[in-house]
Amino acid sequence: MRFLLLFFCFFLSSCVENLIHISVFSNGTYTIKYNSIGDKKDLEDNDFIHPTDSENLYWVSSIQKKESTQFEALNTWEKETILKTPTKEKLIFSNSDNMQYYIEVEKRDYYFYSDYVFKSIIKSLEIDKKYSNINQYLKVDEDNLSWLIPSKEYIIKSSIEDYRMFSNESDIFFERLNNQLSTYIEYAKEKELEEKFNKNSSLIIEDAFRPILDSLPKNFFKDLKPKIDHFEKEFEKNTALMLDSFTFSVSLPGKLYKNNSDDFLDGDNIIYWNFDFDDIAFKDFKMFAHSREVDSFKIQSLIILVILILSVAIWKQSKKK
Repeated sequence: MRFLLLFFCFFLSSCVENLIHISVFSNGTYTIKYNSIGDKKDLEDNDFIHPTDSENLYWVSSIQKKESTQFEALNTWEKETILKTPTKEKLIFSNSDNMQYYIEVEKRDYYFYSDYVFKSIIKSLEIDKKYSNINQYLKVDEDNLSWLIPSKEYIIKSSIEDYRMFSNESDIFFERLNNQLSTYIEYAKEKELEEKFNKNSSLIIEDAFRPILDSLPKNFFKDLKPKIDHFEKEFEKNTALMLDSFTFSVSLPGKLYKNNSDDFLDGDNIIYWNFDFDDIAFKDFKMFAHSREVDSFKIQSLIILVILILSVAIWKQSKKK
């Protein structure tokens, strides 16, 4: 979508291609391999991170420079991370500083067959909820920074609300803050001073509240800064994800039964999902696949048993005659 590209174009320098492959085995365990290709600096940022060792899971990770081709930039690197041993655990990545998602694989055993179910949800970035006033700025020229105003306004107001939860200041105090911030923002819009918002929100709020500086608590800016940093990190994550692309692929035992992918190799039982920023900006991105592996030995044994029973019944019947 063009408006989303314009929305974050100021912060972006290069893109990263992320490939995540999940291999599911007949015993219900699975392993994962991550490959990310792009500029080395972008591979090391926090918008999308490769897993690291935890209490029960261990990963092997490497990063190396790729040989340049006519299709790739000179400074292209590839980072690869592989799960050491297969697992049955549900993997949950819930750190709000990174892209949030979970991966779950379930095996359901029945007498004649086994079902394998893969589920994963990439959590929405909720751009429309967090930057609710951005809609009126979507169709701007590429050099226009007016979209920065509602973005920074959200960061500052959210930080003040967090500060308010642990503050002893009166409602009148916070009403005064909101009025001063609104006045500052309206003045910036009227005078087209969007460039004043092209900096960290901690600096913006110091400028905005300078007229009422004497009425602020002694450590107001110091106490507010950690809260602003939290929302700034979230904003940086969202902007960094703008030019990232993702391909999730899953290989399942048996024959594919159901899935919500538009791209799969039926013969190899590999299903693909491709998505980017636009697909997770406003809503969750959901992936689902279901395969079935029939136990041929049990079915053949049943058929042989039925044939034997029928043969015995026919033989007994013929003996009576």
